[in-house]
Amino acid sequence: MIYEELNSLSNRELIDLEDTLLLEREMDPQMRIRHTGGRFVLLMLTGIIWLVLTMTMASKLTQMTIKSNLHGIISVVGFSVSFGLSVYLSHLIWRKSGVKTRVFIRNAVHYWPVTFCFIAGVLIFLKG
Repeated sequence: MIYEELNSLSNRELIDLEDTLLLEREMDPQMRIRHTGGRFVLLMLTGIIWLVLTMTMASKLTQMTIKSNLHGIISVVGFSVSFGLSVYLSHLIWRKSGVKTRVFIRNAVHYWPVTFCFIAGVLIFLKG
């Protein structure tokens, strides 16, 4: 796009364009020098989903009666499956969340000191 075309776009269209470009960069598996807030959110979301899936699979594995020499193989396969599934689910959740949600979360992560102080202030207000 050229400068005149960008100037003719509305604010909503510019936000949509920026979100599309950031989402494309966040979903790209290549590591870049600059990390965006969305990549941090994807990392945290993947970790949380992986932890939940691993705990669920571990509890199901302890309930099953399997020969003890197969536990290692099943654990490795379960780890791989749960990690792949958590990456897929975190990307799906991030892609399906709306533009406004992604912009809000990216800004909250980018300005984390302000977000942290705001959350601490709210917690102190509610506690006292």
